[in-house]
Amino acid sequence: MLVGLHLSVNFDEAIYRTSTIVQIKIESSLAYGFCRPTFYRVCKKKTTESFQSLPYVAALFTSMLWIFYAYIKTGEILLITINAFGCFIETVYLVIYITYCPKKARVRINMLLHLSLSHLLCLCH
Repeated sequence: MLVGLHLSVNFDEAIYRTSTIVQIKIESSLAYGFCRPTFYRVCKKKTTESFQSLPYVAALFTSMLWIFYAYIKTGEILLITINAFGCFIETVYLVIYITYCPKKARVRINMLLHLSLSHLLCLCH
């Protein structure tokens, strides 16, 4: 009887964990999509207006750091999938931003991206 109770608890825990993982993935995906109307407007007007690139560079760097952490920790597939999706979305946002931003802003973004990547590479070694 005790064995049956133990299996029931493990099964309930597995269902709870799976539903929690699905909920986290959905919420994270929605969070990355909040910038979509902004970039729709940028593409439509073909200008970045007064938008700054720093939040998108910071979000890309944060996603890369989380992937690095998940790689070190091993077995953190949830962290890797969510943040890989985040890296992809933030990269798309930055490509759109770089396409329509003034030259001065483009130089600044390149500096920020190189600085972020160099910091990440320093952590890897």
